[in-house]
Amino acid sequence: MQRVIIFIFAFMFVYPSHSSAQDAVYYYDGGFGVVDDAADATYKREVTQRIGPGVKVTRFVRGAASGKQGAEADAWVKEEQYRAKIKDGAWVIRKSAEMFLPDRVIRTFRQTGGGLYLFSDSLQGKSIIRRGTASRVMPLHLQDTVYEYYDNGRLKSVTVYDKNQMLSSESWLKDGEKYYDNLHRYVDREPEHTYGQVYFRAHILNAFKEAQIDVNKLNGYTEIGWVVMPDGSTVGFHGLGGSLSPVNEVIIKAIREMPGEWVPARLNNRPVRYHMVLPFNFMDVSDGFQNVEMVGGMLFYD
Repeated sequence: MQRVIIFIFAFMFVYPSHSSAQDAVYYYDGGFGVVDDAADATYKREVTQRIGPGVKVTRFVRGAASGKQGAEADAWVKEEQYRAKIKDGAWVIRKSAEMFLPDRVIRTFRQTGGGLYLFSDSLQGKSIIRRGTASRVMPLHLQDTVYEYYDNGRLKSVTVYDKNQMLSSESWLKDGEKYYDNLHRYVDREPEHTYGQVYFRAHILNAFKEAQIDVNKLNGYTEIGWVVMPDGSTVGFHGLGGSLSPVNEVIIKAIREMPGEWVPARLNNRPVRYHMVLPFNFMDVSDGFQNVEMVGGMLFYD
């Protein structure tokens, strides 16, 4: 039986949405603050009106921030895409199939004074994962205090924003223990390992082999989080949940013992704390593959 493992490096993604969507382009700096000039932007979002009460949102990152060099450094590189539609007065947001993200986010909202919105995001319309204040809800532009929650209802973070730019944050682990504060989610350049992603993936697969874990018998997902500090050191390893949490210890040990160093994230030309998230998704694929290769963020193998 063929398997596929998804490796995706991410921070805690911002789920976009808006109250009166139309074709538009929004530009953001490295910290994801809104900017007017495309030349100053590291990220951009394109919102395209679809037939009916729906939109397609595509996010791009500047080539230099994704490791491109030369003529490609200034080009826009597609990162992710999702679709949303209004249903019963709420936005229903669906991620593209290849991304390791919740299948459906329901966003309810109501307008308040000063042109702001109170919003609440929930998974499948059940457990709340985020609530707070925003100046737009498609795409989501955060303003003032925003609260995020784990699936067990415990508080994950409290973050203060101004024009979608993080000003300060407090974070907690799933068991309620205090975590590192002021962790950045959008940066000009994400952390990189000196041995590269190909070696990193091979190292993780070898860790499964040494632990005598047969990936062909795994079904589900797990997520590992840790912090890459401004000096490149790593701290705060923890499991973020999922149905394969028993393998977390093996993955964490492999990352900690991996040779080489981490190059820290950079924002405004200075190193900053960055919360890495490594999701693993194990699923069946119907077709066979003769060689190991990366396609769309997924590692296929025999």
